[in-house]
Amino acid sequence: MLRAIWKYASGYIKELLVTCMREGKIPAEWKKANVVILLKSPDRIKSDAGSYRPISLVSAWSKLIESVLVRRLKERMKEYESESQYGFKEGKSTEDAWRKVKSTVEDAEEKYVLGIFVDFKGAFDNLEWPGLLNRLREIGCEEIDVWKDYFSERYVCVKGEVTEVWKKAERGCPQGSVCGPVMWNLMMDVLLKELEKNDCEVVAYADDLLLLVRENNRSHLEESGTRWMRIVHEWGEKVGVQVSKTKTNIMMLKGRFDRERQPYIRLGETKLQYVTKVKYLGITIGEGMTFKEHLVEIKKKICIITGKLSRVARKEWGLGAKERCVWYTKE
Repeated sequence: MLRAIWKYASGYIKELLVTCMREGKIPAEWKKANVVILLKSPDRIKSDAGSYRPISLVSAWSKLIESVLVRRLKERMKEYESESQYGFKEGKSTEDAWRKVKSTVEDAEEKYVLGIFVDFKGAFDNLEWPGLLNRLREIGCEEIDVWKDYFSERYVCVKGEVTEVWKKAERGCPQGSVCGPVMWNLMMDVLLKELEKNDCEVVAYADDLLLLVRENNRSHLEESGTRWMRIVHEWGEKVGVQVSKTKTNIMMLKGRFDRERQPYIRLGETKLQYVTKVKYLGITIGEGMTFKEHLVEIKKKICIITGKLSRVARKEWGLGAKERCVWYTKE
């Protein structure tokens, strides 16, 4: 819509944005969003609310003002951001994060490397606005008044077949908004800097956090791992994000111990679960940084896809080569 009217109303649009920035106010309609609820994956339990992801469909006007604010904020963030964050950054990808993990494990002079795979509960949805605004003030954000208004009097709507429900939003960054990823990185950088200051090797991709504990004996692994998890927990308490005690797992990436005497890492009074395989950034890895389990999963997917194709495409009949290629790519 905005592209269609830009030729005829660019002056009005520019003046509107300038007024918003000058007055520190955003129109109320721009702070409303329709929420679409999506199942995170087919294997999730459909009766569990945690199996769904809320996506906020904000207006084009909202995205426009957010884009202006985010562009200015990114310039301010450059001197504060952590190099350990690989998510939502230009020129960085999951491949870069994996290279960092791989090189850290392979180049470690210590005898053991333990991975702590941290899982946050509803990370984007639970960031508290006062903490976000305080962080913006700390980095000297000049548009603080606009952001303050942006994070006030926000409303979301969930529509059903015959009715709709409106609710006032009081925390979180809308998933589907322009500013959500940037705001998460802004807050996450505080945690990453604190971990780095405490000699922790850490790799983050958006809200996927991996702590790499390098030590020469079991007791030091447990001491360092527990201390760093305490830092993660305390940060979460400050910003409104909880660490999942049941989904945060640990696994040896280098070296091994007896199966009955794996490292004991605590999160509060809870012992973190030791696993023999874990899915990280789309790849399933096993103990010792092995990828056998990932290959097994790929083989299963290939068998499923080829099975489907064989039912609709034969040499003499069925889908042609072009159609089969499209289906294979989609799957």
